[in-house]
Amino acid sequence: MEETGAAAAPAAAAAHQRHAGRFPVAADKPEHHVPDGFRRYALALCEKMPGAAVAELEAVAALYNVPLRCQELDAQAEIHYLLVDAPDDGHASITRIVSRLVCVHFCVELWGFGASKEACLQAAKMYSAEKVLVPAETTHKFFVNSYGRKCPPERKLELAVYFSELPIKSKVELQDPQVKIYVLEDYGHAQAQAVSPREPLLVYLGQHVCAGARHHINALNLKERRMIGNTSMDPELALLMANLGWAAPGRLVYDLFVGTASILYPCAQFGAYVMGSDLDYQTLHGTGKTPRAKVQSKARGPEENIHATFEQYGLSKRFLGVLLMDSSKPVWHQQLFDAIITDPPYGIREGAKKITTRTPEQKAASLKRAEEGQTTFMSSEQYGLTDVYFDLLEFAARRLVLNGKLVYWLPVIRESYKDSVLPSHPCMRLESNIEQTLTRKLSRRLITMIKVLEPAVDQINPVAHKPDLDVRTQLFEKQKQ
Repeated sequence: MEETGAAAAPAAAAAHQRHAGRFPVAADKPEHHVPDGFRRYALALCEKMPGAAVAELEAVAALYNVPLRCQELDAQAEIHYLLVDAPDDGHASITRIVSRLVCVHFCVELWGFGASKEACLQAAKMYSAEKVLVPAETTHKFFVNSYGRKCPPERKLELAVYFSELPIKSKVELQDPQVKIYVLEDYGHAQAQAVSPREPLLVYLGQHVCAGARHHINALNLKERRMIGNTSMDPELALLMANLGWAAPGRLVYDLFVGTASILYPCAQFGAYVMGSDLDYQTLHGTGKTPRAKVQSKARGPEENIHATFEQYGLSKRFLGVLLMDSSKPVWHQQLFDAIITDPPYGIREGAKKITTRTPEQKAASLKRAEEGQTTFMSSEQYGLTDVYFDLLEFAARRLVLNGKLVYWLPVIRESYKDSVLPSHPCMRLESNIEQTLTRKLSRRLITMIKVLEPAVDQINPVAHKPDLDVRTQLFEKQKQ
């Protein structure tokens, strides 16, 4: 992992605002100007969460303080290959960024693109007049990547022969080529079209530079993880959250609703120190029933705990521990955290709870039982979703360092969702809002915020937007209707 300390966060945030930009892209004008000192790349995106790729890309670029320009995007259009301008430094900057991205399959240096293979070849020839595409002393091979349609072997051979017209003097090597030349075909989304087009909508050509970070998904596979729970976060989404939250060496990440710590593993994988808290005693101590099916014992095994899972991934040195704590009554009283990355319980599958506030008489009775050697338990009550998010933003505003990140999930009813339902805080600025569709009626939004102001010391609860977020009640009321 590359070293990026917490001290770089303010500079990275400033650079992100200074360099983030857009440029127009038109298939009939592939020769669009690339600024001096930059080089254009095409990123092959995964399609699990449309809109997540750009947010993740810009977040990691800001973390590494790399100036970046992305193509302008139509909010309604789907994008499968994203064009990006990055510093022309021998691919060092773009490789550093893309190697962390979970929403990107791979990256190619763009030689040309167009609405047809003929237009793409013409653009590539213009590019080759300024730059040697492949050094003569190396070897190369053509690869074809198609979106929206399977590419048969005959088509692959046809494209390889067609683009061989380029001035490439190196030898062809089919087994282990030094340079991989990619032809990217975009046929569009099959479900959005009545008839699949016979020819691609766009064709891109370029040299493979590096792969994304999708190998981490298999490394953090839930099936092979020692400890899981009913609500353990999918590794791909947890990796995305880690990138949005700037998890990196020298930074401290905290999960307020840690559960089985599924969000903390990728944060530690990226080099951050991690810790968390929860009110569930059994989960934190690895006791109680196991959620795994087809096992002889219903109880959790001796290695089904958070500590053992960090040992499984070789990340124990970055794990600072977990606390049994009520998130509505946090014990922290100073700014500690570079990022708070969490998934609050929504109340649909597993609701949030908090410790019941006791009267002086109840406290005295509990203390007397404890003095007599009797076991005492804290009573709990339901923790309303609106209060959960209000407390979360207030906690982030007070316990994050300046320019610290808050990343969390927010459930919403799809048909009634408006941006106005998002909780807000005067000390926190919204950076990204990404939708993940769960059902026809329900979705959740992945929200990223950054702390931009310090709260007033003598102000207990700064004025914040506090909408009604009781999604569970709204959902069941609609089902009754």
